[in-house]
Amino acid sequence: MQLKKENSSNQGVKNQSEKGRVMKMENSKIFTSEMKPRWDEMDANGHINYMVYLSYYSEARLLALGQDVLMDLKEKNIGPFIYKVEVDYKKELRYPDTIRINTWISEIIGKTRSIIQQEIYSVRTNLLISTARFHAAFVDLNRRRPIPLPQVFFDHFF
Repeated sequence: MQLKKENSSNQGVKNQSEKGRVMKMENSKIFTSEMKPRWDEMDANGHINYMVYLSYYSEARLLALGQDVLMDLKEKNIGPFIYKVEVDYKKELRYPDTIRINTWISEIIGKTRSIIQQEIYSVRTNLLISTARFHAAFVDLNRRRPIPLPQVFFDHFF
């Protein structure tokens, strides 16, 4: 698996929405990772099983956060968690192929939550295969309660 950090194609400033608490993040860095689907991830229909996509998205989010950020959070007893998932399947993905996953922060909600946007592309066909929105937060691992988004998160993605 490879990870590449790019400047966002969504250059711009933060825009506050009508709701007042949701910040559209147009200046998030986009992190790109590549993975190779495996033969055993196919289903009876001959394409990659829809449930496997969640694993691809999860791995890409962890790669986007990076080991340094994850270690910093772990030392502070802070952990990321996902509380809502929205996935759209656009095209089927067939073996063999390589996938490219783009990961960025699309919204900040209040002080404690964010939306992580992701896309999967087939490298072979260059088609958009799937899109997803992951509603995320960070938790104090000792108290098991949400905390404000850590500064290291902002420093890394913006």
